[in-house]
Amino acid sequence: MIEGRHEISSVSAEGISFSPGTPINVLIATRNGERTIGHVIDNLFSQPLPENTMLNLTICANGCTDQTVNVVREAFTRVPETREDIQTQLIESDTPGHPYALNTMIRELDEPEIVIALNDDVFPSMGSLQALYLAMVENPELGAIGIQGRPIPTYRHKKASFAEKVGVAMINGQPDGAIGGNMCAFRPKAIGEFPDILSEDVFLTFKSLSETGGYGIVNIEGENVYYFLPKSLTDLVRDTVIHKTAERQFERRYPEHSDDYGALKQASKRRGIRNRFSHRLVENSEYSRSTRLTAVAVYRLADLITGFNEIMYPQVSAQYNRVNKSA
Repeated sequence: MIEGRHEISSVSAEGISFSPGTPINVLIATRNGERTIGHVIDNLFSQPLPENTMLNLTICANGCTDQTVNVVREAFTRVPETREDIQTQLIESDTPGHPYALNTMIRELDEPEIVIALNDDVFPSMGSLQALYLAMVENPELGAIGIQGRPIPTYRHKKASFAEKVGVAMINGQPDGAIGGNMCAFRPKAIGEFPDILSEDVFLTFKSLSETGGYGIVNIEGENVYYFLPKSLTDLVRDTVIHKTAERQFERRYPEHSDDYGALKQASKRRGIRNRFSHRLVENSEYSRSTRLTAVAVYRLADLITGFNEIMYPQVSAQYNRVNKSA
């Protein structure tokens, strides 16, 4: 286990009391998320909460060019009549970028102790929101805690695309170390303001390591957050390039964390392709030969594209996904 990381295998509200109206602040940054954001909101409205707490849901629609704002407003009207413990707020901004949206929402909340950030296209299992919040309360020494991400199991359907199956093989071949960006909780006073970088989740991990007692991963059976898999190989390559670009950008901007970050990625960065998949992929009979070979090919192609982008576009902005000439 990486030093500073803590596995959290159980949480309980027993012995914990909250003042009436204690907010559980959930933040969602969305840009052109009209297809999924309404369903994510409905999911949150169904989540159970600890006694005396309330859901304070803030959504920042930043740089949207579709119907996201209207979808959010309509979804807010679906708060169940029995849920008096839910408050909602919509912030509209012309400036895109996930870090910018997070900073905007945190400032609007006026120095919250704990916030939970959720992507606009992922779905927590019932009880996961409560489990993540209680894990933060029970571990005040930690700066951030992430919850396990799992792909929506469409890849097991007979109509699933080949890219979905390859995507699962790639996920299972990667090391599990840093906090994932799908759903995580953190203490804004410890983390500070998010910089304009693509890898805000990696920044969150290492800020927790340097400023607090580390970070945690909620690993409780049944407590997951589910996300979609790319349905085409083109999208799978694109997503892999984005992740690799974000990693390299972080390493370049924060060289003081290079050793620690190398330890987190050693299973994929410092080993050859053959060893990278030796246990979870190559020797796993669940994956066909074509799936395994394609996963390796996607990794290699993403490496080549990322290397080219590093030469052409060395400074990538999280706000514009292009060269940040002011950096």
